[in-house]
Amino acid sequence: MSSRRGPKTIKVDESMIDSITLKNTDQTFGGDVDGQFVFEGFKTVSGCDNSAVYIRLKDPIDWNMISCRFTINGYASCWSFNSSSGYGPGPYDGNLHSYDPSKNDFFSESRSINSWGHTQFQSHSRVFACDNQSNNFYHSGYHLGDPKIFIMKRRRNLNGELAGIYHSTACQGSGTGHSVKISDINIWYEE
Repeated sequence: MSSRRGPKTIKVDESMIDSITLKNTDQTFGGDVDGQFVFEGFKTVSGCDNSAVYIRLKDPIDWNMISCRFTINGYASCWSFNSSSGYGPGPYDGNLHSYDPSKNDFFSESRSINSWGHTQFQSHSRVFACDNQSNNFYHSGYHLGDPKIFIMKRRRNLNGELAGIYHSTACQGSGTGHSVKISDINIWYEE
């Protein structure tokens, strides 16, 4: 008889959500789809106002990593994904460690759409921007279209505090808005 070693995952459902904090974001859907929690929202900002969503999880198990799929329509010069450099209610980082590519904190670049799977965007930070550089995949002048889809995996800061997913934007352009969907949320643990 063999036993599988290594990290295990659990799909996050609505019962595992502690709170959802929003700034300049309208929640258009939040609930379980096929047994897994999905958040959908529309960010309503003008000019360089900021918007954010923070989904904080309960601790049903002792987990040490989290992954999710971001699906985004629209653009912004300034943005953050699980980064304390963010905008909105915080700054938050989801109580996650700083991005570290050597720890496989971002993965599935080859399966991303209109984002880091393209060579011109790979030299940019994966977690924070506030620039007009051509390697900013979210910028109105350089983005490749919608939707922008990618999967991010991050390590939890094991300090006894609750943790989760944080995304913020600013400088989207006057009167524009965009949608964000956070799905396929999984927490990872070692047996």
